[in-house]
Amino acid sequence: MKKHSYIYLMLSILFVFIFIILWKKTNFYIQIKDIITGTKEDQNKVDKIEKKSYLITKKEHLLPEEKEIFKLAIIIDDIGFSIEPVYSLLEIKEPITFSILPFQRYSEKVANLLKENNKEIMLHLPMESNNFKGDSENDNGTILMSMDEFEISNLVEKAINSIPYTKGVNNHKGSKITENENSMRIILRVIKEKNLFFIDSKTSSYSIANQIAVEMGIPSLSSDLFIDNIQTEDHIKSQIFKVVEIAKKKKKAIGIGHPYETTINVLKEILPKIKDYGITLIFVSDLLK
Repeated sequence: MKKHSYIYLMLSILFVFIFIILWKKTNFYIQIKDIITGTKEDQNKVDKIEKKSYLITKKEHLLPEEKEIFKLAIIIDDIGFSIEPVYSLLEIKEPITFSILPFQRYSEKVANLLKENNKEIMLHLPMESNNFKGDSENDNGTILMSMDEFEISNLVEKAINSIPYTKGVNNHKGSKITENENSMRIILRVIKEKNLFFIDSKTSSYSIANQIAVEMGIPSLSSDLFIDNIQTEDHIKSQIFKVVEIAKKKKKAIGIGHPYETTINVLKEILPKIKDYGITLIFVSDLLK
């Protein structure tokens, strides 16, 4: 009797075990079937899972969107006659390159001040223009067509050495000199020896200065326009927007201004917002990299 009871017990346990296995397999089959043929609710769940998986995969492999960078450099010429405009310009925190005239009362003092404020410094090298008026203009070290090679080289070197922290050179006036290949080669030879860059201010549409500098292996560019050849706020703003458009067309541009009160006021207004126009404001030397 006990033996039969034991057998019945074992058979009952076996039956329960088989039932559980079959139930699990059947339920799994139903789940599989529901996923394959399943209900709308099941399909929505699958869609959400697939979508989430796709987004994660896409996010992991998606590279940052590449945006075009349009670069603009602003040069302020004729620095060195006085120091007050420089203090005013230093209130602008955006990058500005200052081009300092040699042998002026404040030339060296301004260069040191600009260095302390992390601004870029250039030499504004005076050169003879087509409407040169005589020896009075030579007081600031103007390079003249009548000078020989030694005189030109000596004057260029003295001018460079007079402005500490100089990274480059651009011409002050100089429409006559920049049209003359021989004079420019003498000037540019010294600039190259000093490891400086050159910017053609383009005071003459016939200038060959930039072309020669490039041929000589000197980092060089030409300015695109003067922003304040007419001293009104409307004109200066219009010129700034013109050079912005040039930068967008060429991917880089140079605008030249002067330390006039009107120019400074317009720059204070526009430069802090220049990035809103898709423009990156940089030092001139960064355009040459």
